[in-house]
Amino acid sequence: MPDGRYVLGGDTIEVVNGVCRDGEGRLAGSTLTQEIALRNFAEWTAWSIEDALLGLTLNPARALRLEKKGVLDAGADADVVLMDHSFRVMKTYVKGKLVFDRLWTN
Repeated sequence: MPDGRYVLGGDTIEVVNGVCRDGEGRLAGSTLTQEIALRNFAEWTAWSIEDALLGLTLNPARALRLEKKGVLDAGADADVVLMDHSFRVMKTYVKGKLVFDRLWTN
């Protein structure tokens, strides 16, 4: 989330240098992206990348009972994120359609 003012739950928050604060200066959320979370997890733990990815995909989908999410199976939504070796998102597909391509955004 870039620096700026946003409305979160009806309250105005301000993001400065990646830190979210409310009008009284209290922490008011996070700007952590999933790709940075995955990179941090890979660096800070001995878990495999496969297990880390389950924590971002299949496990949350199962917890929310979203049967067509978190899997690459026939009949599933075909939501796919392609990352490079540094976990930087390169392409994103939602329901099989390309919605983000880093080559065309830089």
